[in-house]
Amino acid sequence: MLIVTSPMRIHLSSALRIANKGAIGSIIASVLAFGISWLVDKTENAGDGDMSSSYHSFEVTTNYDSIGSGVLSLTPRRNSSLIPDLSRDIVFLAKSSRPDMNLKDGSFLIKTRGGADSVVVAPGEQVFLECNIGKNGENSYSFTNRRTPLWIRPLAAGRGDLNLEVGLFMPSKQNEGFVEEIGQVNLPQLRSLVSDANEPSYLTSVRGMRWWGNDMLFREYGGIEYSILAQKQKIEIKSESGSFFYFLHPGEYIEWVDGAWRETSLEKSNPSLPLAKIKSLSGRYIEVEVWDENGFYPQILKTELQSPVKNGVKNDLAGCTARLRSSSQITCMLGKRRLIIKEGDWILKAGKSWKILRRSKDIDDCINHKILGELFIFDCLEKQQGKLFIKGRLFDEMRTTVQPILIPVFSETTNTTNTKKNTLLPMIQKRHKTDVRNAQ
Repeated sequence: MLIVTSPMRIHLSSALRIANKGAIGSIIASVLAFGISWLVDKTENAGDGDMSSSYHSFEVTTNYDSIGSGVLSLTPRRNSSLIPDLSRDIVFLAKSSRPDMNLKDGSFLIKTRGGADSVVVAPGEQVFLECNIGKNGENSYSFTNRRTPLWIRPLAAGRGDLNLEVGLFMPSKQNEGFVEEIGQVNLPQLRSLVSDANEPSYLTSVRGMRWWGNDMLFREYGGIEYSILAQKQKIEIKSESGSFFYFLHPGEYIEWVDGAWRETSLEKSNPSLPLAKIKSLSGRYIEVEVWDENGFYPQILKTELQSPVKNGVKNDLAGCTARLRSSSQITCMLGKRRLIIKEGDWILKAGKSWKILRRSKDIDDCINHKILGELFIFDCLEKQQGKLFIKGRLFDEMRTTVQPILIPVFSETTNTTNTKKNTLLPMIQKRHKTDVRNAQ
């Protein structure tokens, strides 16, 4: 008598409960195994007696067409694996796309369906799951910090999906111990964006950025020292402590530190801080890509180039009067104030009045837009058609436009002035060149 036993059917929740019970489960399994083996022995002994008495009269016929069917089928209709299909129970939210994280350091954001909390998992990291049985007998899962029979391990992410390894410890059919069965499942990525209601402050600041283009001050006066800044784009970003200006090329980075952005490089960036990159520059738009600390949900924000001042800078200097005061100084009436200026002076319009930036700190604050206003720079005294003029350049408040300026210079005595202009102008020009070199 040929006895063929089908694979044992064990419900997943039962297997997990047996495995979780530990030693008690092992004892129960041992007792069951002993009882089953005793019954099998009794059945085999009874069958041997019948077969021995009729052995010679038993005729064996072989039907080769039946091989591969029935109990010998090579393609069973039912999959005997006990590993649950987690494709509907685990949700793949996002993969880290930060450029300062390589493939080995990249992480995945996953959650259980219906669960409120998500977890960040590194490639190859093992995460254990608890199986919970509902009132209707359906299974649900949750992440746990303790070791359980069911675990998952992210392997790699492709385009839009995550390859997940699934493992299950379960009682062995051959002995009293446990075996581990391993399978794989692919999880599609759930497309989701950060809610505006929960938008972090670093993302809000970039969303409100303004792009001013090239800084004309660096182009006109930067020289070799500031030639790099002259080619970069000036971007204004409001932070928690005010507005800051950054000079950046496409491909350069900034990171969020203590409520404000600071310039950084990909090699020096801190992986625990939000990161932003000037992604592209085309036409009248500039794109910035922003990542959080883990690199999930990158945002690409676009802003338009700010319009320049219409009709150029309002020239308040057109009606001012200037007189020679000495070989190096000129008295100039700007607005309602009389100022004594010289070649190389920076004169800023703060509000409705003009003031000379004497200290180096004032110059730095002006360059960094910590103080705002139209800026006039006194280049030199220039003689045109027998008349003397103050020659300079006038910039708008954001220095996106520049306008050449000529202010006529008068004197009390024409003959004396002409003599002085003919003899002192080269000396003033020479001094101006020295001042410019020192400023650079």
